[in-house]
Amino acid sequence: MGIPYFNKFINEHTSPPLFTPITLTKNDYVIIDGNYLCHHIFMNCNQCSLFAYDKYYEQILKILKIFKDKCQSIYFIFDGVYNKKYDTNYVYSFDDSVQQQRQIPLLFHLTMINILEKLKIPYKSAVEEADPLCAHMANELKAYVIGFDSDYYFYNINKGYIPLKYFDLNTLSGKLYCHTTLLNVYQGLTIKCLALFPIIMNSVGYKTNDQKVLKSYLTTNCQSENRKENKEEKDESRTCDNANRIQILTNITYLLQWLTNVQNQKNLDVKTIISKLINDKHSLLFQLFDTKKKQEQLIKSANMFSNPSDVNNLKEEYTNLIPDYLMESFFNGYLDSSISTLCIFGRYTSHYNQNLQHQNILLPICSKLFGKSSQESSNHHVQFIYKHTNSVNTIEVPPIYKIGYEEHNMRDVYRCLTYIFENSQTTEDELFNDNRIHQAHHLWLLIMRYWYCTETETKINKQNYLCSFILSYLTLNFLDRYDDKSVIKDVLPTKPFLQYSLESFDKLSKSRWQKIHSKILRIYWIKDDEWIKQIYYVEQIYKNILLVCQIIFPDIWRKKIMLVPEKFLSDIVFVFFGDSGKSLRQIQKKMARILDNNDYLIELSTEIYEIITK
Repeated sequence: MGIPYFNKFINEHTSPPLFTPITLTKNDYVIIDGNYLCHHIFMNCNQCSLFAYDKYYEQILKILKIFKDKCQSIYFIFDGVYNKKYDTNYVYSFDDSVQQQRQIPLLFHLTMINILEKLKIPYKSAVEEADPLCAHMANELKAYVIGFDSDYYFYNINKGYIPLKYFDLNTLSGKLYCHTTLLNVYQGLTIKCLALFPIIMNSVGYKTNDQKVLKSYLTTNCQSENRKENKEEKDESRTCDNANRIQILTNITYLLQWLTNVQNQKNLDVKTIISKLINDKHSLLFQLFDTKKKQEQLIKSANMFSNPSDVNNLKEEYTNLIPDYLMESFFNGYLDSSISTLCIFGRYTSHYNQNLQHQNILLPICSKLFGKSSQESSNHHVQFIYKHTNSVNTIEVPPIYKIGYEEHNMRDVYRCLTYIFENSQTTEDELFNDNRIHQAHHLWLLIMRYWYCTETETKINKQNYLCSFILSYLTLNFLDRYDDKSVIKDVLPTKPFLQYSLESFDKLSKSRWQKIHSKILRIYWIKDDEWIKQIYYVEQIYKNILLVCQIIFPDIWRKKIMLVPEKFLSDIVFVFFGDSGKSLRQIQKKMARILDNNDYLIELSTEIYEIITK
């Protein structure tokens, strides 16, 4: 959830300080809020475009290795499905006073999951928000929690909470907060009443009028002799542009004092305290929670904060809406949140420049999820929501496509793409029924072919984009295959080169690799909507394929299908950005120069181009 401006309040509370220094050691167990660490790493990746997955991979791998080497054990928890207060496809600044946001890359979370798998670091998904499960597992494993959600300040976490904002990921040093320090400041306040604070503040939110009503109630009902004046309240006239922020910070102080005044709270349970506070129809709690349903939710949420160790206090409202065969994937963190949202809310939300034709890839999994058979009438609908255009496209879920779900192999995945080609059998034969193309290249080739064959809005010749994608693929998959020893000459394998796996090629010498790589200019960011849109289109096809894989064979997709963003996209996709007006011949000449006229790299690029464009 997150309490407005509470991070600012808690950090500026210097008398007494509410934090103590900490450096994690080999004896420590740590629970990490995965979504917040993803956001934190992304916000600190400088000079990277949204598509620089090779750079993101390097940074994430470096950080997770530090955690693994310096801590006894680490465990990741990711968000599940819930109606989010913020658009989580954007990363928001940790600084409450700065309204900064950046769009998070579409495949960033997948990159993190790939590295967790590589390092054998355990992870799982919460049913809804990650913080209740993080607090629960922290107490179970006697671990610290690392994240950056102000709700963590109110959980009864035995070891304590370490905010990412004040944490050095290189040294694993930072500030430790324990809720008992706040209780010591507000003498008489217990964790049972403190648990009401985030629920009340979140119900009011940032709305100015609601905060004014809250302030009016609290100033009337707080004992004047016990009220502590917020240090910024005096300066309200001087900082009138920040009046709402000052008002919220003042209300934080008043609300903590109001909760401190609740009588006999030490001897009462949460339900009794809430019943006592809500009896009066003029009370604050009754005004905010005036129905039986709201009051029951209030009790449940307060119990969750005050006693996260009790597994009965964890939320599980949505689990019965997810198909049984996907439950293990869901709880273990393998299931993409787009699929969970599709199951629970019947909608698929795109926050990017989604090509409407690309949603067809998802139609087979919609019919699979909703259990439609070819004999049944199709009366279930799914909403495709496009945030960037504020449009909604409601489509009827078709009967299950005849794509051979029972086979459980890679052909099933490709058929979801080839099904919507006009000449699907030809496409499938080209990829599967001869030995000219090794299966290691199948997925990328089919994604690129589908993108190339579908209509996309562009004024630039698609061949220019395609050459950029091909160079990116060659660079990320071939140019790092060099031999540290001296190589006299490169021995060419027998053509066609695509018949070999990535590992089968003779390696280039390191000096030759460096010579080629030095010719590839790194363009870290461009302000050209058309180029960015085309890269998004390819990225979305890739993501949709991931969803198809998870639905068709959820138990084995991680082992059989290697979807690796860092070998798929990087800043190199911008390499021909300045050559938009050049012909294909001119682009290919430039590519040959970049590749140092290396025979097998040039031949590979030619073979790839022909497969995609024919």
